[in-house]
Amino acid sequence: MSSASAEPTDPGSLEDASQTSLTTLNTVAEPELFVVGSTKLDTRLHNDAYVATPDCTTAPYMEFNLGRAWTTFDVTAGIDDDSNYEAGRLTVKVDDKTLWVGTLELGKPQKLSLKVENGLRLRIRIDENCDGATMALGTPLLKR
Repeated sequence: MSSASAEPTDPGSLEDASQTSLTTLNTVAEPELFVVGSTKLDTRLHNDAYVATPDCTTAPYMEFNLGRAWTTFDVTAGIDDDSNYEAGRLTVKVDDKTLWVGTLELGKPQKLSLKVENGLRLRIRIDENCDGATMALGTPLLKR
């Protein structure tokens, strides 16, 4: 995102926002199998989400340039209520540091609040998902 196109005093500019949805940031590379949409995690609707349904031959991931501008990444991670399969593994890293890795299960979303302070690159990856569970990141927010 170019800071030359927006004046710092523009209301609503990303540079001044105290928080923003991860879905509004440009990815470093085209996100593999992730799409922006809505999801329902344990009956709770998240209208702003990243959703992916990988298979055994892919390990979908996304990378974002945080520009060392954010301190916290909040997200509800889980398996979509309409998923055919019930579990999958997720890894979240900032730069070379693993912030969270774990198995997500249907009906048991994980509310994560991860410290990304001074981080340059945020990487989110789905691992070990041969069953093809529909994985979702509901309401993914970056905060200053």
